[in-house]
Amino acid sequence: MKLINKLHHRCTTALLSTVLLCCGCTKYEKGFLSPYIQYPLKTYTVIKGRASTTDGMVLDGSSLPVSVKILHVYDVHSGKLMDSIFFKKYTVQVWNGSYDAAKDTTLDMIKAKQSTLDLEPLHMNEQSGSIEANTGTLNLPAGDYNFDIQVTNIGSTEILKRDVVSITLVDGVPFEEAPGAGSVANQLFLLTDENVVKTLAKPIVTIKRVADKPNQVTLQLVDKNGVPFNPLKGEIVTRINGGLNPIPPTRPNLGDYTRTYQPTDTSIVYPFSMLPIPLASASYGYNYYMYYRIPTKYAHSDGYPDDLYTVNPRFPVRIWLEGSYTITVKMPDVTHR
Repeated sequence: MKLINKLHHRCTTALLSTVLLCCGCTKYEKGFLSPYIQYPLKTYTVIKGRASTTDGMVLDGSSLPVSVKILHVYDVHSGKLMDSIFFKKYTVQVWNGSYDAAKDTTLDMIKAKQSTLDLEPLHMNEQSGSIEANTGTLNLPAGDYNFDIQVTNIGSTEILKRDVVSITLVDGVPFEEAPGAGSVANQLFLLTDENVVKTLAKPIVTIKRVADKPNQVTLQLVDKNGVPFNPLKGEIVTRINGGLNPIPPTRPNLGDYTRTYQPTDTSIVYPFSMLPIPLASASYGYNYYMYYRIPTKYAHSDGYPDDLYTVNPRFPVRIWLEGSYTITVKMPDVTHR
C-alpha cells in the first residue's frame, strides 16, 4: 500500500511539473502577431523644429521582421482627421554620415556629410515602430495627436487603433540665453598674473532671431556707449587658458562649434550647418559658455588703470532653430579706446 501511495505521489508531482513547464515557456509559432503590442509610454512630447524619436514598439513575442506604418492621424480632442497636414512632405536637412568633432573641423567637411530630403514631419520607422520627428514639425500646429498604426509580419496584419500611443507637439524656443546653469559675467585679468582677477558689471546680452535664412550668428561686443570692438584689428581675440601647458589651451567660443567664422570691422559672423549649437555641452566644465577677450590696449574699465588688465566677457547660449541670429554683448563699465 505504501509503495502504491509513493508511486501515485511521484506520478502526480511529475504531471504537475510538466504542466507548469508548458505554461511557463509558451512558444509562439512563426508568423505570430501579438494582440498586445504597445509602446513603453502612452504619450510622447515632441518640441516642434527639433529632431527626436520615441521608443520602439514592445512587440510582445511577435515574429520578426515586422513592417510598421501610420495609416491615419487624428486630433485627440476633436477626433478630426489630420492626414492632409501630417502626410505632407517638407524639405529637411539630414545626415549621411556620423559627425566626428575631432575630424570634421571645417564647415565644408560638415556639409559633405549632409544632404536634403523631402520627408513627412513625423516618420514611422518601419522596423522598430519608433516615431521619428524632424525639423518639418515646425509646419504642424501644436496639439495632441494619436494614430491608427498598421503592423504586419509574415503571418498576419494588426491595426492598432488610436489609444496605442499619442504625440504632444509643443512650441519650443529658437534659442536659450541661459542653458543649463549658465550665467553672464565679465572679468579683468592682470597681464602679468592671471590669477589676479577683478569682477566687472554683468554684460547685457541681447539675442534675436532676425530672419529664416541664411543660417548664421552675427556677434558684436560693444562698449557702454554702443561702440563695437573691431575683430579685424585684433580687438576681439580667443581667450587663452591660464597656467603652464593648459588643457585645452583655449576656452571655447562660437567658432569652435560652427567650425568657421568671418570677421568684419564691427562683428564676427559665424555660418553654421548643424543644430543645436553647441551640439553638446563642452568638456572641462565649460557647459554652453562662449568666452572672448579684449586686449588691454583697446579697452578702459571704469575704476581701474589702463594697460594692466584684459577684458574677458563670458555668456552662455544654445541655438535650436535654423535662421539668422544677432548677439550683442554690451559691457556697461567698459569704454572703447
